[in-house]
Amino acid sequence: MKHPWSLRTRLVFWLIVPVAGLMTLDTIGLYHRGLVALNSAYDRSLLGSARMIGDLLEIRQNRLVSIVPYTVIEFYEADNRSRLLYRIKGFHGEHVAGYEDFPDDPQGIPAKATYPITVSFFDADYHGEALRVASLYQAVASSDDRGLALVQVAEPLSLRQSKARRLLGETIAWQLVYLAATIILTWLVVTAFLSPLRRLEHKLLHRSPGDLSPLTPLPAVRELDSLVRALNEVMGRLHDLLDHQRRFIRDASHQLKTPLAVMKIQLQLAQRGDASDPQFLADITQTTERAVNVTNQLLALAKIEQIRGLALSAPVDLAAAARSAVVGLSSLISDKALHFELTGAEPTILAHGWMIEQLMTNLLSNAVRHTPQGAMLGLDIAATPQEVVIRVWNAGPAIAPEIADRLFEPFSTTDPLHGTGLGLAICYEIVRWLGGTVVLRNCTLPDQGTGVEAVVRLARGLNPA
Repeated sequence: MKHPWSLRTRLVFWLIVPVAGLMTLDTIGLYHRGLVALNSAYDRSLLGSARMIGDLLEIRQNRLVSIVPYTVIEFYEADNRSRLLYRIKGFHGEHVAGYEDFPDDPQGIPAKATYPITVSFFDADYHGEALRVASLYQAVASSDDRGLALVQVAEPLSLRQSKARRLLGETIAWQLVYLAATIILTWLVVTAFLSPLRRLEHKLLHRSPGDLSPLTPLPAVRELDSLVRALNEVMGRLHDLLDHQRRFIRDASHQLKTPLAVMKIQLQLAQRGDASDPQFLADITQTTERAVNVTNQLLALAKIEQIRGLALSAPVDLAAAARSAVVGLSSLISDKALHFELTGAEPTILAHGWMIEQLMTNLLSNAVRHTPQGAMLGLDIAATPQEVVIRVWNAGPAIAPEIADRLFEPFSTTDPLHGTGLGLAICYEIVRWLGGTVVLRNCTLPDQGTGVEAVVRLARGLNPA
Protein backbone atom coordinates (compact mmCIF):
# COMPACT_ATOMS: atom_id res chain seq x y z
CA MET A 1 0.00 0.00 0.00
CA LYS A 2 1.43 3.36 -1.03
CA HIS A 3 1.88 5.87 1.76
CA PRO A 4 0.35 9.29 1.02
CA TRP A 5 2.68 12.24 0.78
CA SER A 6 2.97 14.52 3.76
CA LEU A 7 1.73 18.10 3.48
CA ARG A 8 5.31 19.37 3.67
CA THR A 9 6.43 17.10 0.82
CA ARG A 10 3.46 18.18 -1.30
CA LEU A 11 4.17 21.87 -0.71
CA VAL A 12 7.88 21.50 -1.49
CA PHE A 13 7.13 19.42 -4.59
CA TRP A 14 4.60 21.84 -6.05
CA LEU A 15 6.89 24.80 -5.30
CA ILE A 16 10.03 23.18 -6.72
CA VAL A 17 8.50 21.69 -9.90
CA PRO A 18 7.62 25.08 -11.48
CA VAL A 19 10.93 26.54 -10.26
CA ALA A 20 12.81 23.62 -11.85
CA GLY A 21 10.84 24.15 -15.07
CA LEU A 22 11.73 27.85 -15.12
CA MET A 23 15.38 27.01 -14.39
CA THR A 24 15.39 24.55 -17.30
CA LEU A 25 14.09 27.23 -19.65
CA ASP A 26 16.61 29.68 -18.23
CA THR A 27 19.43 27.15 -18.75
CA ILE A 28 18.43 26.69 -22.39
CA GLY A 29 18.27 30.45 -22.86
CA LEU A 30 21.63 31.03 -21.17
CA TYR A 31 23.26 28.33 -23.27
CA HIS A 32 21.92 29.70 -26.54
CA ARG A 33 22.91 33.26 -25.65
CA GLY A 34 26.36 32.07 -24.60
CA LEU A 35 26.70 30.04 -27.79
CA VAL A 36 25.78 33.07 -29.90
CA ALA A 37 28.32 35.19 -28.03
CA LEU A 38 30.97 32.47 -28.41
CA ASN A 39 30.40 32.13 -32.15
CA SER A 40 30.38 35.89 -32.57
CA ALA A 41 33.73 36.17 -30.80
CA TYR A 42 35.31 33.44 -32.93
CA ASP A 43 33.80 34.89 -36.11
CA ARG A 44 35.22 38.32 -35.28
CA SER A 45 38.60 36.68 -34.77
CA LEU A 46 38.37 35.02 -38.19
CA LEU A 47 37.29 38.29 -39.78
CA GLY A 48 40.19 40.11 -38.16
CA SER A 49 42.63 37.58 -39.53
CA ALA A 50 41.09 37.85 -43.01
CA ARG A 51 41.35 41.64 -42.90
CA MET A 52 44.98 41.52 -41.83
CA ILE A 53 45.75 39.29 -44.79
CA GLY A 54 43.59 41.37 -47.14
CA ASP A 55 45.24 44.63 -46.11
CA LEU A 56 48.63 43.25 -47.19
CA LEU A 57 47.55 42.27 -50.69
CA GLU A 58 49.49 44.08 -53.45
CA ILE A 59 49.62 44.21 -57.23
CA ARG A 60 53.12 43.75 -58.58
CA GLN A 61 53.85 43.50 -62.26
CA ASN A 62 50.14 42.98 -62.95
CA ARG A 63 50.04 40.09 -60.51
CA LEU A 64 48.30 39.84 -57.12
CA VAL A 65 50.82 39.16 -54.39
CA SER A 66 49.94 38.12 -50.83
CA ILE A 67 51.93 38.20 -47.63
CA VAL A 68 50.46 36.22 -44.70
CA PRO A 69 51.71 37.68 -41.40
CA TYR A 70 53.28 35.19 -39.03
CA THR A 71 51.34 36.69 -36.11
CA VAL A 72 48.10 35.53 -37.68
CA ILE A 73 49.27 31.92 -37.95
CA GLU A 74 50.83 32.02 -34.47
CA PHE A 75 47.56 33.28 -32.92
CA TYR A 76 45.77 30.10 -33.92
CA GLU A 77 48.55 27.57 -33.42
CA ALA A 78 50.04 28.89 -30.16
CA ASP A 79 48.01 26.52 -27.91
CA ASN A 80 48.29 23.56 -30.32
CA ARG A 81 44.51 23.21 -30.11
CA SER A 82 43.65 24.85 -33.41
CA ARG A 83 45.16 25.79 -36.74
CA LEU A 84 44.58 28.35 -39.46
CA LEU A 85 43.57 27.38 -42.96
CA TYR A 86 43.37 29.99 -45.70
CA ARG A 87 43.09 30.56 -49.41
CA ILE A 88 43.50 33.66 -51.56
CA LYS A 89 42.03 33.96 -55.04
CA GLY A 90 42.72 36.66 -57.56
CA PHE A 91 40.50 39.02 -59.48
CA HIS A 92 39.52 36.35 -61.96
CA GLY A 93 39.30 33.40 -59.55
CA GLU A 94 42.87 32.24 -60.03
CA HIS A 95 44.65 30.65 -57.08
CA VAL A 96 47.08 33.00 -55.37
CA ALA A 97 48.03 31.36 -52.06
CA GLY A 98 46.93 28.83 -49.42
CA TYR A 99 45.03 25.61 -49.93
CA GLU A 100 43.96 25.34 -53.53
CA ASP A 101 41.19 22.77 -52.88
CA PHE A 102 39.65 24.93 -50.18
CA PRO A 103 35.80 24.92 -50.09
CA ASP A 104 34.20 27.56 -52.28
CA ASP A 105 31.93 30.24 -50.91
CA PRO A 106 28.35 29.08 -51.63
CA GLN A 107 27.27 32.71 -52.08
CA GLY A 108 29.84 33.36 -54.81
CA ILE A 109 31.42 36.66 -55.79
CA PRO A 110 29.03 39.63 -55.75
CA ALA A 111 27.91 40.74 -59.20
CA LYS A 112 28.72 44.36 -58.36
CA ALA A 113 31.13 45.56 -55.76
CA THR A 114 31.85 49.24 -55.64
CA TYR A 115 33.77 48.66 -52.45
CA PRO A 116 33.97 48.42 -49.85
CA ILE A 117 34.14 45.03 -48.20
CA THR A 118 31.82 42.10 -48.54
CA VAL A 119 32.03 39.38 -45.85
CA SER A 120 30.23 36.08 -45.41
CA PHE A 121 30.51 33.17 -42.98
CA PHE A 122 29.63 29.53 -43.63
CA ASP A 123 30.29 26.04 -42.34
CA ALA A 124 32.02 23.54 -44.62
CA ASP A 125 33.58 20.09 -44.62
CA TYR A 126 37.23 19.85 -45.64
CA HIS A 127 38.73 16.37 -45.87
CA GLY A 128 36.34 15.08 -43.21
CA GLU A 129 36.93 17.99 -40.85
CA ALA A 130 34.21 20.53 -39.99
CA LEU A 131 35.36 24.11 -40.60
CA ARG A 132 34.06 27.59 -39.96
CA VAL A 133 35.00 29.78 -42.93
CA ALA A 134 35.11 33.56 -43.25
CA SER A 135 35.10 34.84 -46.85
CA LEU A 136 36.28 38.42 -47.33
CA TYR A 137 36.01 40.11 -50.71
CA GLN A 138 38.82 42.64 -50.48
CA ALA A 139 39.13 45.49 -52.95
CA VAL A 140 42.69 45.87 -54.23
CA ALA A 141 43.79 48.70 -56.52
CA SER A 142 46.93 50.06 -58.15
CA SER A 143 47.86 52.26 -61.06
CA ASP A 144 47.88 49.21 -63.27
CA ASP A 145 44.80 47.26 -62.19
CA ARG A 146 41.97 47.00 -59.68
CA GLY A 147 39.44 44.36 -58.55
CA LEU A 148 38.09 42.15 -55.79
CA ALA A 149 40.27 39.48 -54.29
CA LEU A 150 38.83 36.66 -52.23
CA VAL A 151 40.46 36.01 -48.87
CA GLN A 152 39.16 32.91 -47.09
CA VAL A 153 40.21 32.10 -43.56
CA ALA A 154 38.98 29.04 -41.63
CA GLU A 155 39.48 27.15 -38.41
CA PRO A 156 38.21 23.74 -37.24
CA LEU A 157 34.90 23.74 -35.36
CA SER A 158 36.21 21.25 -32.79
CA LEU A 159 37.51 23.99 -30.51
CA ARG A 160 34.21 25.86 -30.66
CA GLN A 161 32.30 22.67 -29.94
CA SER A 162 34.56 21.92 -26.98
CA LYS A 163 34.00 25.43 -25.65
CA ALA A 164 30.25 25.06 -26.19
CA ARG A 165 30.15 21.77 -24.28
CA ARG A 166 32.12 23.35 -21.46
CA LEU A 167 29.76 26.30 -21.44
CA LEU A 168 26.75 23.98 -21.30
CA GLY A 169 28.29 21.91 -18.50
CA GLU A 170 29.12 24.97 -16.42
CA THR A 171 25.65 26.42 -16.96
CA ILE A 172 23.93 23.18 -15.92
CA ALA A 173 26.24 22.80 -12.91
CA TRP A 174 25.46 26.29 -11.62
CA GLN A 175 21.74 25.82 -12.23
CA LEU A 176 21.85 22.55 -10.28
CA VAL A 177 23.58 24.36 -7.43
CA TYR A 178 20.87 27.04 -7.49
CA LEU A 179 18.16 24.36 -7.63
CA ALA A 180 19.66 22.47 -4.67
CA ALA A 181 19.88 25.70 -2.68
CA THR A 182 16.27 26.51 -3.62
CA ILE A 183 15.09 23.07 -2.49
CA ILE A 184 16.89 23.39 0.85
CA LEU A 185 15.57 26.91 1.48
CA THR A 186 12.06 25.91 0.42
CA TRP A 187 12.16 22.88 2.73
CA LEU A 188 13.27 25.06 5.65
CA VAL A 189 10.63 27.71 4.92
CA VAL A 190 7.84 25.14 4.56
CA THR A 191 8.98 23.41 7.76
CA ALA A 192 8.86 26.72 9.61
CA PHE A 193 5.47 27.50 8.07
CA LEU A 194 4.05 24.14 9.19
CA SER A 195 5.44 24.36 12.72
CA PRO A 196 2.12 25.75 14.08
CA LEU A 197 0.38 22.63 12.76
CA ARG A 198 2.99 20.53 14.55
CA ARG A 199 2.28 22.41 17.76
CA LEU A 200 -1.45 21.88 17.27
CA GLU A 201 -0.84 18.17 16.63
CA HIS A 202 1.30 17.98 19.79
CA LYS A 203 -1.47 19.60 21.83
CA LEU A 204 -4.07 17.16 20.56
CA LEU A 205 -1.90 14.04 20.96
CA HIS A 206 -0.87 14.87 24.52
CA ARG A 207 -4.37 15.60 25.75
CA SER A 208 -5.99 13.22 28.15
CA PRO A 209 -8.71 11.05 26.54
CA GLY A 210 -11.51 12.85 28.35
CA ASP A 211 -10.24 16.41 27.78
CA LEU A 212 -12.65 18.12 25.38
CA SER A 213 -11.94 21.69 26.49
CA PRO A 214 -11.55 24.29 23.71
CA LEU A 215 -8.16 24.77 22.10
CA THR A 216 -6.43 28.12 22.51
CA PRO A 217 -5.89 29.98 19.21
CA LEU A 218 -2.37 29.77 17.80
CA PRO A 219 -0.55 33.12 18.10
CA ALA A 220 0.34 34.95 14.89
CA VAL A 221 -1.24 32.28 12.68
CA ARG A 222 -4.46 33.87 11.47
CA GLU A 223 -4.97 31.28 8.70
CA LEU A 224 -5.32 28.49 11.29
CA ASP A 225 -7.91 30.29 13.40
CA SER A 226 -10.75 28.79 11.34
CA LEU A 227 -9.29 25.30 11.83
CA VAL A 228 -9.03 25.82 15.59
CA ARG A 229 -12.60 27.17 15.69
CA ALA A 230 -13.85 24.17 13.71
CA LEU A 231 -12.04 21.76 16.05
CA ASN A 232 -13.46 23.56 19.07
CA GLU A 233 -16.95 23.35 17.57
CA VAL A 234 -16.55 19.62 16.91
CA MET A 235 -15.21 19.02 20.42
CA GLY A 236 -18.07 21.06 21.84
CA ARG A 237 -20.59 18.90 20.01
CA LEU A 238 -18.76 15.78 21.09
CA HIS A 239 -18.73 17.01 24.68
CA ASP A 240 -22.48 17.65 24.56
CA LEU A 241 -23.08 14.25 22.97
CA LEU A 242 -20.98 12.39 25.52
CA ASP A 243 -22.58 14.35 28.35
CA HIS A 244 -26.02 13.52 26.96
CA GLN A 245 -25.08 9.85 26.67
CA ARG A 246 -23.75 9.74 30.23
CA ARG A 247 -26.94 11.29 31.58
CA PHE A 248 -29.06 9.06 29.39
CA ILE A 249 -27.29 5.86 30.47
CA ARG A 250 -27.48 6.90 34.11
CA ASP A 251 -31.18 7.72 33.95
CA ALA A 252 -32.00 4.73 31.74
CA SER A 253 -30.30 2.33 34.14
CA HIS A 254 -32.26 3.86 37.00
CA GLN A 255 -35.57 3.73 35.12
CA LEU A 256 -35.07 0.11 34.08
CA LYS A 257 -33.65 -0.97 37.40
CA THR A 258 -36.73 0.10 39.36
CA PRO A 259 -39.40 -1.94 37.48
CA LEU A 260 -37.07 -4.91 37.13
CA ALA A 261 -36.32 -4.89 40.88
CA VAL A 262 -40.05 -4.67 41.67
CA MET A 263 -40.76 -7.50 39.21
CA LYS A 264 -38.05 -9.64 40.84
CA ILE A 265 -39.60 -9.17 44.28
CA GLN A 266 -43.06 -9.93 42.93
CA LEU A 267 -41.82 -13.12 41.27
CA GLN A 268 -40.04 -14.20 44.47
CA LEU A 269 -43.30 -13.73 46.40
CA ALA A 270 -45.13 -15.74 43.74
CA GLN A 271 -42.59 -18.57 44.12
CA ARG A 272 -43.22 -18.70 47.88
CA GLY A 273 -46.98 -18.87 47.29
CA ASP A 274 -47.70 -15.41 48.70
CA ALA A 275 -49.35 -14.17 45.49
CA SER A 276 -52.84 -15.61 45.64
CA ASP A 277 -54.53 -12.19 45.38
CA PRO A 278 -55.61 -11.44 41.74
CA GLN A 279 -54.41 -7.87 42.25
CA PHE A 280 -50.93 -9.27 42.62
CA LEU A 281 -50.97 -10.57 39.04
CA ALA A 282 -52.31 -7.22 37.86
CA ASP A 283 -49.39 -5.49 39.59
CA ILE A 284 -46.91 -7.82 37.87
CA THR A 285 -48.56 -7.09 34.54
CA GLN A 286 -48.39 -3.35 35.17
CA THR A 287 -44.71 -3.56 36.16
CA THR A 288 -43.93 -5.59 33.05
CA GLU A 289 -45.77 -3.13 30.83
CA ARG A 290 -43.83 -0.25 32.37
CA ALA A 291 -40.52 -2.01 31.69
CA VAL A 292 -41.60 -2.76 28.13
CA ASN A 293 -42.67 0.86 27.59
CA VAL A 294 -39.36 2.19 28.88
CA THR A 295 -37.46 -0.25 26.67
CA ASN A 296 -39.49 0.67 23.59
CA GLN A 297 -39.00 4.36 24.22
CA LEU A 298 -35.26 3.86 24.68
CA LEU A 299 -35.13 1.95 21.40
CA ALA A 300 -37.05 4.77 19.72
CA LEU A 301 -34.50 7.31 20.95
CA ALA A 302 -31.67 5.10 19.69
CA LYS A 303 -33.37 4.78 16.30
CA ILE A 304 -33.65 8.57 16.04
CA GLU A 305 -29.88 8.82 16.49
CA GLN A 306 -29.44 6.20 13.77
CA ILE A 307 -31.72 8.01 11.31
CA ARG A 308 -29.91 11.32 11.85
CA GLY A 309 -27.16 10.19 9.46
CA LEU A 310 -29.61 9.36 6.66
CA ALA A 311 -31.00 11.67 4.00
CA LEU A 312 -34.66 12.63 3.93
CA SER A 313 -36.39 9.93 1.93
CA ALA A 314 -39.86 10.82 0.59
CA PRO A 315 -42.86 13.12 1.11
CA VAL A 316 -44.96 12.15 4.14
CA ASP A 317 -48.70 12.84 4.41
CA LEU A 318 -49.17 14.42 7.85
CA ALA A 319 -52.91 13.71 7.95
CA ALA A 320 -52.33 10.02 7.14
CA ALA A 321 -49.65 9.82 9.85
CA ALA A 322 -52.07 11.43 12.32
CA ARG A 323 -54.84 8.93 11.47
CA SER A 324 -52.40 6.04 11.90
CA ALA A 325 -51.39 7.35 15.33
CA VAL A 326 -55.05 7.73 16.36
CA VAL A 327 -55.82 4.15 15.30
CA GLY A 328 -52.89 2.91 17.37
CA LEU A 329 -54.16 4.78 20.46
CA SER A 330 -57.88 4.17 19.89
CA SER A 331 -58.13 1.66 22.75
CA LEU A 332 -56.67 4.17 25.23
CA ILE A 333 -58.98 6.89 23.96
CA SER A 334 -62.05 4.65 24.28
CA ASP A 335 -61.03 3.39 27.74
CA LYS A 336 -61.21 6.96 29.03
CA ALA A 337 -64.31 7.81 26.94
CA LEU A 338 -62.55 10.84 25.46
CA HIS A 339 -64.15 13.04 22.82
CA PHE A 340 -61.52 13.19 20.06
CA GLU A 341 -61.34 15.65 17.14
CA LEU A 342 -59.03 15.45 14.11
CA THR A 343 -59.18 18.65 12.05
CA GLY A 344 -57.16 20.71 9.61
CA ALA A 345 -55.35 20.39 6.30
CA GLU A 346 -53.58 17.44 4.70
CA PRO A 347 -50.12 18.77 3.77
CA THR A 348 -47.01 16.73 2.95
CA ILE A 349 -43.43 17.31 4.05
CA LEU A 350 -40.15 15.64 3.16
CA ALA A 351 -39.21 13.47 6.14
CA HIS A 352 -39.00 9.91 7.40
CA GLY A 353 -42.45 8.40 7.82
CA TRP A 354 -41.48 6.51 10.98
CA MET A 355 -40.33 9.75 12.62
CA ILE A 356 -43.53 11.64 11.82
CA GLU A 357 -45.67 8.77 13.08
CA GLN A 358 -43.61 8.59 16.28
CA LEU A 359 -44.03 12.34 16.72
CA MET A 360 -47.84 12.11 16.36
CA THR A 361 -48.08 8.99 18.56
CA ASN A 362 -46.03 10.40 21.43
CA LEU A 363 -47.80 13.78 21.40
CA LEU A 364 -51.22 12.07 21.44
CA SER A 365 -50.16 9.47 24.02
CA ASN A 366 -48.95 12.20 26.36
CA ALA A 367 -52.20 14.15 25.87
CA VAL A 368 -54.39 11.04 26.45
CA ARG A 369 -52.58 10.22 29.67
CA HIS A 370 -53.18 13.72 31.10
CA THR A 371 -56.78 14.16 29.89
CA PRO A 372 -59.48 13.57 32.54
CA GLN A 373 -62.12 10.86 32.01
CA GLY A 374 -64.71 11.92 29.41
CA ALA A 375 -62.95 15.18 28.51
CA MET A 376 -62.02 16.50 25.08
CA LEU A 377 -58.86 15.84 23.08
CA GLY A 378 -57.90 17.01 19.60
CA LEU A 379 -55.26 17.17 16.88
CA ASP A 380 -55.23 19.99 14.35
CA ILE A 381 -52.94 20.41 11.31
CA ALA A 382 -52.55 23.82 9.66
CA ALA A 383 -50.43 24.66 6.64
CA THR A 384 -49.05 27.81 4.98
CA PRO A 385 -46.66 28.10 2.02
CA GLN A 386 -43.82 28.49 4.50
CA GLU A 387 -44.60 26.03 7.30
CA VAL A 388 -46.92 23.44 8.79
CA VAL A 389 -48.25 23.63 12.36
CA ILE A 390 -49.26 20.51 14.31
CA ARG A 391 -51.33 21.26 17.41
CA VAL A 392 -52.31 18.57 19.94
CA TRP A 393 -54.57 19.87 22.71
CA ASN A 394 -56.44 18.38 25.63
CA ALA A 395 -58.68 19.56 28.43
CA GLY A 396 -57.24 19.15 31.87
CA PRO A 397 -55.16 20.74 34.59
CA ALA A 398 -52.64 23.39 33.61
CA ILE A 399 -48.91 22.89 33.99
CA ALA A 400 -46.56 25.23 35.81
CA PRO A 401 -44.71 27.43 33.26
CA GLU A 402 -41.37 26.81 34.98
CA ILE A 403 -41.52 23.06 34.30
CA ALA A 404 -42.95 23.19 30.75
CA ASP A 405 -39.54 23.28 29.04
CA ARG A 406 -38.06 20.72 31.43
CA LEU A 407 -40.66 18.15 30.36
CA PHE A 408 -38.79 17.76 27.05
CA GLU A 409 -35.77 16.39 28.92
CA PRO A 410 -35.42 12.57 29.14
CA PHE A 411 -37.15 10.95 32.16
CA SER A 412 -38.80 14.20 33.20
CA THR A 413 -42.52 13.66 33.89
CA THR A 414 -45.36 15.00 35.99
CA ASP A 415 -46.75 11.46 36.46
CA PRO A 416 -43.89 9.15 37.51
CA LEU A 417 -46.30 6.31 38.35
CA HIS A 418 -47.66 5.99 34.81
CA GLY A 419 -45.29 7.88 32.50
CA THR A 420 -41.76 7.03 31.39
CA GLY A 421 -40.62 10.62 30.85
CA LEU A 422 -39.39 9.77 27.35
CA GLY A 423 -42.36 10.58 25.08
CA LEU A 424 -41.86 14.34 24.93
CA ALA A 425 -38.07 13.87 24.81
CA ILE A 426 -38.54 11.77 21.67
CA CYS A 427 -40.78 14.48 20.19
CA TYR A 428 -38.17 17.13 20.96
CA GLU A 429 -35.36 15.15 19.27
CA ILE A 430 -37.47 14.50 16.16
CA VAL A 431 -38.54 18.13 15.81
CA ARG A 432 -34.99 19.36 16.42
CA TRP A 433 -33.63 17.07 13.71
CA LEU A 434 -36.29 18.33 11.29
CA GLY A 435 -35.22 21.89 12.00
CA GLY A 436 -38.50 22.89 13.69
CA THR A 437 -39.70 23.98 17.13
CA VAL A 438 -42.01 22.47 19.74
CA VAL A 439 -43.54 24.17 22.77
CA LEU A 440 -45.81 22.99 25.57
CA ARG A 441 -48.13 25.64 27.02
CA ASN A 442 -51.42 26.23 28.75
CA CYS A 443 -54.48 27.24 26.75
CA THR A 444 -58.17 28.05 27.17
CA LEU A 445 -60.68 25.73 25.47
CA PRO A 446 -64.29 26.70 24.66
CA ASP A 447 -66.73 25.07 27.09
CA GLN A 448 -63.83 23.13 28.65
CA GLY A 449 -61.95 25.71 30.67
CA THR A 450 -58.22 25.28 30.99
CA GLY A 451 -56.17 22.90 28.92
CA VAL A 452 -52.71 22.18 27.59
CA GLU A 453 -51.47 22.21 24.01
CA ALA A 454 -48.28 21.05 22.30
CA VAL A 455 -47.49 23.09 19.18
CA VAL A 456 -44.98 21.87 16.58
CA ARG A 457 -43.82 24.12 13.74
CA LEU A 458 -41.98 22.63 10.76
CA ALA A 459 -40.75 24.53 7.71
CA ARG A 460 -42.10 23.33 4.37
CA GLY A 461 -38.55 23.31 2.95
CA LEU A 462 -37.00 21.21 5.68
CA ASN A 463 -33.35 21.58 6.61
CA PRO A 464 -32.43 18.84 9.09
CA ALA A 465 -30.05 19.92 11.79
